Amino acid sequence: MGKKSRTQIGRLAREPSRELPSKRRLSMPLHGAAEAQGVREARSMNKTIRLYDAGLGLLIPCPSGVIYSNQTCGNICMQPEIEGVFIPLDAEDGWRSLAAHFEGPKYMGSGAMLGLDQEDADVVDRILRERRIVGIVTDRARLVDSHEAWVHVVIEGESDWSCFTGFGPYPRPGILTWPNSD
Repeated sequence: MGKKSRTQIGRLAREPSRELPSKRRLSMPLHGAAEAQGVREARSMNKTIRLYDAGLGLLIPCPSGVIYSNQTCGNICMQPEIEGVFIPLDAEDGWRSLAAHFEGPKYMGSGAMLGLDQEDADVVDRILRERRIVGIVTDRARLVDSHEAWVHVVIEGESDWSCFTGFGPYPRPGILTWPNSD
Protein backbone atom coordinates (compact mmCIF):
# COMPACT_ATOMS: atom_id res chain seq x y z
CA MET A 1 0.00 0.00 0.00
CA GLY A 2 1.53 3.32 -1.08
CA LYS A 3 1.46 6.78 0.39
CA LYS A 4 -2.06 8.21 0.90
CA SER A 5 -3.12 11.74 0.05
CA ARG A 6 -4.92 13.97 2.55
CA THR A 7 -8.14 13.44 0.59
CA GLN A 8 -7.79 9.66 0.89
CA ILE A 9 -7.02 9.88 4.61
CA GLY A 10 -10.02 12.21 5.16
CA ARG A 11 -12.28 9.76 3.31
CA LEU A 12 -10.94 6.86 5.39
CA ALA A 13 -11.61 8.79 8.59
CA ARG A 14 -15.28 9.16 7.59
CA GLU A 15 -15.75 5.46 6.82
CA PRO A 16 -16.65 3.83 10.16
CA SER A 17 -15.89 0.27 9.04
CA ARG A 18 -12.26 1.00 8.12
CA GLU A 19 -9.34 1.41 10.46
CA LEU A 20 -7.63 4.78 10.27
CA PRO A 21 -4.06 4.92 8.94
CA SER A 22 -1.49 4.73 11.71
CA LYS A 23 -0.72 8.47 11.49
CA ARG A 24 -4.32 9.19 12.57
CA ARG A 25 -4.44 6.78 15.53
CA LEU A 26 -4.42 8.58 18.84
CA SER A 27 -1.97 7.35 21.42
CA MET A 28 -1.90 10.49 23.56
CA PRO A 29 -4.71 11.79 25.77
CA LEU A 30 -7.32 13.87 23.99
CA HIS A 31 -7.29 17.46 25.22
CA GLY A 32 -8.54 20.74 23.85
CA ALA A 33 -8.36 21.09 20.06
CA ALA A 34 -7.73 17.39 19.38
CA GLU A 35 -10.73 16.41 21.52
CA ALA A 36 -12.94 18.98 19.76
CA GLN A 37 -11.73 17.84 16.33
CA GLY A 38 -12.65 14.22 17.14
CA VAL A 39 -16.14 15.33 18.21
CA ARG A 40 -16.58 17.37 15.00
CA GLU A 41 -15.48 14.45 12.80
CA ALA A 42 -17.74 11.96 14.56
CA ARG A 43 -20.68 14.40 14.61
CA SER A 44 -20.38 14.72 10.84
CA MET A 45 -21.32 11.02 10.73
CA ASN A 46 -24.43 11.74 12.88
CA LYS A 47 -23.76 9.04 15.45
CA THR A 48 -24.53 10.31 18.96
CA ILE A 49 -25.55 8.33 22.01
CA ARG A 50 -27.02 10.21 24.97
CA LEU A 51 -26.25 8.52 28.27
CA TYR A 52 -28.86 10.30 30.40
CA ASP A 53 -30.10 7.13 32.13
CA ALA A 54 -27.30 4.68 31.34
CA GLY A 55 -26.10 4.31 34.94
CA LEU A 56 -22.47 4.44 36.04
CA GLY A 57 -20.04 4.02 33.18
CA LEU A 58 -16.59 4.71 31.85
CA LEU A 59 -15.98 6.64 28.65
CA ILE A 60 -12.69 5.83 26.95
CA PRO A 61 -11.72 8.55 24.44
CA CYS A 62 -10.63 6.96 21.16
CA PRO A 63 -11.51 7.19 17.48
CA SER A 64 -14.82 5.32 17.17
CA GLY A 65 -17.06 7.43 14.98
CA VAL A 66 -19.53 7.66 17.89
CA ILE A 67 -20.12 10.70 20.11
CA TYR A 68 -21.26 10.11 23.68
CA SER A 69 -23.02 12.86 25.59
CA ASN A 70 -24.55 13.12 29.02
CA GLN A 71 -26.47 15.76 30.93
CA THR A 72 -24.09 16.79 33.71
CA CYS A 73 -23.25 19.45 36.29
CA GLY A 74 -26.42 19.24 38.41
CA ASN A 75 -29.07 21.86 37.76
CA ILE A 76 -26.70 23.68 35.36
CA CYS A 77 -27.45 20.83 32.88
CA MET A 78 -24.33 20.93 30.73
CA GLN A 79 -24.14 18.51 27.78
CA PRO A 80 -20.44 17.60 27.31
CA GLU A 81 -19.53 15.28 24.46
CA ILE A 82 -16.61 13.05 23.59
CA GLU A 83 -15.79 10.56 20.85
CA GLY A 84 -14.95 7.11 22.16
CA VAL A 85 -16.50 4.01 23.66
CA PHE A 86 -18.78 3.61 26.68
CA ILE A 87 -18.29 0.78 29.15
CA PRO A 88 -21.15 0.27 31.64
CA LEU A 89 -19.96 -0.43 35.18
CA ASP A 90 -22.27 -2.68 37.16
CA ALA A 91 -22.65 -0.48 40.24
CA GLU A 92 -26.07 1.16 40.53
CA ASP A 93 -25.52 1.93 44.19
CA GLY A 94 -22.21 3.54 43.13
CA TRP A 95 -23.80 6.20 40.94
CA ARG A 96 -26.44 6.79 43.59
CA SER A 97 -23.66 7.42 46.15
CA LEU A 98 -21.91 9.77 43.72
CA ALA A 99 -25.16 11.63 43.04
CA ALA A 100 -25.83 11.92 46.79
CA HIS A 101 -22.42 13.53 47.31
CA PHE A 102 -23.08 16.19 44.65
CA GLU A 103 -26.68 16.77 45.80
CA GLY A 104 -25.54 17.10 49.44
CA PRO A 105 -24.79 20.19 51.52
CA LYS A 106 -21.48 20.98 49.80
CA TYR A 107 -22.97 21.57 46.34
CA MET A 108 -26.75 21.39 46.89
CA GLY A 109 -27.33 20.25 43.32
CA SER A 110 -25.15 22.93 41.70
CA GLY A 111 -23.05 20.17 40.10
CA ALA A 112 -19.60 21.40 41.16
CA MET A 113 -19.62 23.72 38.15
CA LEU A 114 -16.27 25.26 39.12
CA GLY A 115 -14.58 21.87 39.19
CA LEU A 116 -13.80 19.31 41.84
CA ASP A 117 -11.42 19.62 44.75
CA GLN A 118 -9.18 17.05 46.46
CA GLU A 119 -11.96 16.07 48.88
CA ASP A 120 -14.33 15.33 45.97
CA ALA A 121 -11.62 13.27 44.25
CA ASP A 122 -11.13 11.28 47.46
CA VAL A 123 -14.90 10.62 47.66
CA VAL A 124 -15.05 9.43 44.03
CA ASP A 125 -12.01 7.17 44.50
CA ARG A 126 -13.45 5.73 47.73
CA ILE A 127 -16.81 4.96 46.10
CA LEU A 128 -15.05 3.18 43.21
CA ARG A 129 -12.90 1.12 45.61
CA GLU A 130 -15.95 0.17 47.70
CA ARG A 131 -17.63 -1.16 44.53
CA ARG A 132 -14.45 -3.10 43.63
CA ILE A 133 -13.94 -0.97 40.53
CA VAL A 134 -10.16 -1.18 40.39
CA GLY A 135 -7.65 0.45 38.08
CA ILE A 136 -9.66 3.67 37.70
CA VAL A 137 -8.76 6.74 39.78
CA THR A 138 -9.68 10.41 39.64
CA ASP A 139 -7.32 12.43 37.44
CA ARG A 140 -6.01 14.94 39.97
CA ALA A 141 -4.51 17.05 37.17
CA ARG A 142 -7.97 17.58 35.60
CA LEU A 143 -10.10 18.35 38.65
CA VAL A 144 -10.95 21.81 37.31
CA ASP A 145 -12.33 20.15 34.12
CA SER A 146 -14.50 17.74 36.12
CA HIS A 147 -17.97 18.23 37.59
CA GLU A 148 -20.97 16.17 38.66
CA ALA A 149 -21.55 13.18 36.35
CA TRP A 150 -18.43 13.96 34.23
CA VAL A 151 -15.23 13.19 36.16
CA HIS A 152 -11.90 12.87 34.38
CA VAL A 153 -10.13 9.71 35.49
CA VAL A 154 -6.94 7.81 34.81
CA ILE A 155 -7.34 4.21 33.72
CA GLU A 156 -4.30 2.56 35.26
CA GLY A 157 -4.72 -0.77 33.54
CA GLU A 158 -6.75 -3.95 33.32
CA SER A 159 -7.17 -6.56 36.01
CA ASP A 160 -8.61 -10.06 36.13
CA TRP A 161 -11.94 -8.42 37.02
CA SER A 162 -11.95 -5.76 34.29
CA CYS A 163 -15.02 -5.60 32.10
CA PHE A 164 -12.83 -4.31 29.23
CA THR A 165 -9.57 -5.36 27.60
CA GLY A 166 -7.32 -4.18 24.81
CA PHE A 167 -7.45 -0.42 25.39
CA GLY A 168 -3.77 0.00 26.35
CA PRO A 169 -1.23 1.34 26.57
CA TYR A 170 -1.89 2.37 30.14
CA PRO A 171 -2.22 4.67 31.92
CA ARG A 172 -4.75 6.40 29.68
CA PRO A 173 -7.47 9.02 30.22
CA GLY A 174 -11.13 8.28 30.71
CA ILE A 175 -14.31 9.92 31.98
CA LEU A 176 -16.49 8.51 34.71
CA THR A 177 -20.13 9.41 34.08
CA TRP A 178 -23.52 8.64 35.64
CA PRO A 179 -27.08 10.04 35.59
CA ASN A 180 -27.19 13.73 36.50
CA SER A 181 -28.95 14.70 39.73
CA ASP A 182 -31.12 17.52 38.41
